[in-house]
Amino acid sequence: VMTAPHPTGPWSKSRQVFLDSGGAAQSWYVPSGRQFSNPAAHVLPNGTLLCAYRADARTGGEHVSVATAAGPLGPYIDARSHPAVETNPAEDPFLWQDERGHWHMLMHDMDGGVGGVVGAHAFSTDAMHWTWSHVAPYTTNITFEGGNVRVMKRRERPQLTLDGRGRPLYFTSGVEDEHDHSYT
Repeated sequence: VMTAPHPTGPWSKSRQVFLDSGGAAQSWYVPSGRQFSNPAAHVLPNGTLLCAYRADARTGGEHVSVATAAGPLGPYIDARSHPAVETNPAEDPFLWQDERGHWHMLMHDMDGGVGGVVGAHAFSTDAMHWTWSHVAPYTTNITFEGGNVRVMKRRERPQLTLDGRGRPLYFTSGVEDEHDHSYT
């Protein structure tokens, strides 16, 4: 994590942050595995953070969960016995709160998602209990200006640009086409 009082800086030196099981007997994630990667933080009005992230589960696969922290330097606490979104292996979460106060995550579904597509959506009213949506938010098909459609080999790292009330305005993702070219 790097911090700054303003987007133009000055920026601090990079500091490593840690994930903690919050006193739980055993974490759901593998402490020595790929824990706490692909973080997507959301700063709450009181300055605390919710952070969606990906980690390797003790039961296998990569899963997405949500940790809390008092500030950006952590520690980030996830005391769950199971990942917040354990229905399917997933990565690359994008976390946001909508205008009604409901929480959402877009993710790259590692199992191919609903109907074999790669996009996944989970939602929550309290940021603790998450429901995996049965409606895929995006597919590997991309429609370009002019109507041309291309089917990508992979599509991941979903991101949204939101308006001031938390409503999505624009969607971007990373893609890999049939010729192994990767771009956004």
